[in-house]
Amino acid sequence: MNVKKEILVYTLSCNVVAVSGFTREPVNVIIPSSVTIGTTNYNVTRIDDYAFNDCPTLTSVTIPNSVTSICKNVFNNCKHLVSITIPNSVIEIGDGTFKGCISLTSNTIPNGVTIIGNDVFENCTSLTSVTIPDSVTNIGDKQQL
Repeated sequence: MNVKKEILVYTLSCNVVAVSGFTREPVNVIIPSSVTIGTTNYNVTRIDDYAFNDCPTLTSVTIPNSVTSICKNVFNNCKHLVSITIPNSVIEIGDGTFKGCISLTSNTIPNGVTIIGNDVFENCTSLTSVTIPDSVTNIGDKQQL
């Protein structure tokens, strides 16, 4: 089931809530840690594939501590994205997550992350610094760091 709340679209499946898209082009996004659907409050635990793909206006994103997974190509081609706050609760960053984010200059992967997918920073032409913690045990192919 898809539910629209303010500027974000959420998907509820098997009692798991994910951010799956947006209703209008956002600039600064603060993802809430929980969302009420009907009369039930659910934690937002993931950001689904392509959720903010090709969003031309997005400049900053704050992800809450409830999120554990950032799926593939979530911020693909968000050309104006300059700031993203990823909490220690995230354990996986999917393939191509920041691919084509040409305004992103640095990124700190938090200590909770153990898996970084393929091509996560491909074509991030302004990227000068990425901090990867010791907790990362699996880094995908074709990283352009």
